[in-house]
Amino acid sequence: MNLLFANIGTSDLAIRFSQPKGPDYYLPIDFLSEPNLPQQVNTLSPEFQKIWKEQKAAIDNFFYTELGFANSVKRNSRCLTAKLLECYRLAPSNWHDRLAFVRILGVLQKAATTQPRVSKAYIFITNQKTRQNRNGHDKDTIYLVRLLQNWLRYDSQQLEPKFADLPKLVPVRIPPTENPSDLEVMLRVYEQEIATILKEEQPNPSSDIVLVSIKGGTPQMGTALQLQSIDSGFPNMIFVDPQLSINSVLQGQPSQCKLTLYWRHLKSQKYRTIRQLLERWDFDGAISILQDWQNNLKLLPAEVKTLVDLSEVETSSNLAITALKLGLCLFNFDRQGAETILKTSSPELASLSHLTQNYHSWLNLYAHCQIYWQLNQVANFLWCLSSFWEDVVNYLVIALGGYQYFLPENTPGMLENWNLDPSKIELDIWKVLIKHDTKLKTWDFKKNGNFSLNMKRFTKRYLAKAIVRHNQHDIQEWEKIEQALKQLNYWVEKRNDLIHRIKGASQETMHEMLAADRKLKIKEAQKASEVDLILETMQTLCLSVFRLLNQPPCPGVDPNSDGVYYIYSDIVDWVNQQLDE
Repeated sequence: MNLLFANIGTSDLAIRFSQPKGPDYYLPIDFLSEPNLPQQVNTLSPEFQKIWKEQKAAIDNFFYTELGFANSVKRNSRCLTAKLLECYRLAPSNWHDRLAFVRILGVLQKAATTQPRVSKAYIFITNQKTRQNRNGHDKDTIYLVRLLQNWLRYDSQQLEPKFADLPKLVPVRIPPTENPSDLEVMLRVYEQEIATILKEEQPNPSSDIVLVSIKGGTPQMGTALQLQSIDSGFPNMIFVDPQLSINSVLQGQPSQCKLTLYWRHLKSQKYRTIRQLLERWDFDGAISILQDWQNNLKLLPAEVKTLVDLSEVETSSNLAITALKLGLCLFNFDRQGAETILKTSSPELASLSHLTQNYHSWLNLYAHCQIYWQLNQVANFLWCLSSFWEDVVNYLVIALGGYQYFLPENTPGMLENWNLDPSKIELDIWKVLIKHDTKLKTWDFKKNGNFSLNMKRFTKRYLAKAIVRHNQHDIQEWEKIEQALKQLNYWVEKRNDLIHRIKGASQETMHEMLAADRKLKIKEAQKASEVDLILETMQTLCLSVFRLLNQPPCPGVDPNSDGVYYIYSDIVDWVNQQLDE
């Protein structure tokens, strides 16, 4: 359901006065305070300029003469509205047309025309009557809102009610002990009240809006309602701005209102949230926020949509969502899905096509390790480290020409089954393999069929080493690769132990396990990379792979591209660029 949050002030009420010659007119019971008030007064006829400037004398006369207050009583709005409420209850027909709720009634009318219409109007009021202050505050609005409720009820009982479809009024009382002129206090009060209302009413972010009118009450109440409405977390907040017209006030007419969207603030707030998610590489979360944002924009009344160029926002957010979906595919190792997105997307995304053209799964796994270490997600880090270890060896075997030593498969250039073809393997390479794999040494290919290296990461490592020696590649770079693999192997072996420990997997438990195993003089622990140097060891390994293959290092591995995370930094930068436009 659509809701309205509104302040109300004593200047919302105007009283009708008559003059012997000339039309009746209305004057607010309190002075209006608006920036353009003097300019509007100057546009009045001399007669009405005089009437407006004598407002105080007219209200004083009404207070003391018609309402019968003693001259010893200081005129104030609390007493005036309390007496008016009493009089109205006794004789509503005598008073109804004499009262005009010029500003708040305009707000309520605007709320009633919103589709779907606003069902409830929560009106924030004051009643600062305490033991220490038994008379309350001069500008308390407790009686004003009751007077408005009685006035609307009487109108609804007429044969032709003028305001029958207005929202139901629900007064929200500022606690009497809280100072409405203290901004910090009001921020706390409005935060609590708005949260309570939203929890009770549970408006649907996908279909409902909340209108907010901050005029009325103290300036601090207006600021607090404005800020806490925006910060409430409800996405569809639209502000109702009553337009001051002295002519309308003098005629007792409700204020004309326009809807205002704090566009720049709302946009920057949404985009700030998206950027925070992208700092944590949360592509899915960023997509959700952007899609919700798009849905919120669709709910805006037509009047608000004309204030901003939504087509431009829609275009940039659609491009950003597509790029984020591309990132999500790659983060889930779905290269085919990423390629499909690029083929079917707008030409603007062509600048990201290199992400799939130059894609390597082992570098993707390295980027995952960087990300998970940054996010302190150690269980995910260890899983990716284990996969990285094996995938980089797989890549080396194929990149060094080892594809020829395996039986052909359905996908050219890819190995899934890793079935050896012994007839293609040179003697020196074969000797290395059977030296380190006793099962292969005794394997009868005619009797037992194919021999797969699919789950044999160490045999693959020896195969890569044998290819390097056979082809006389840079043996020094290979030794760096092999050393790094040995340093990382301890953590690959210990992955399950760490994850299933009672304490769980954390950087702290990694330190504890390594220290304990070194104390026990476990061989693998002596070679292991220090916990805080694992990523550095992985980077060294990656750089040596590129050098061995005579290839330039990619961003994310190159020491000169610090802070770059392989393909993901390009996507985040591209999305941020779309949001900035």
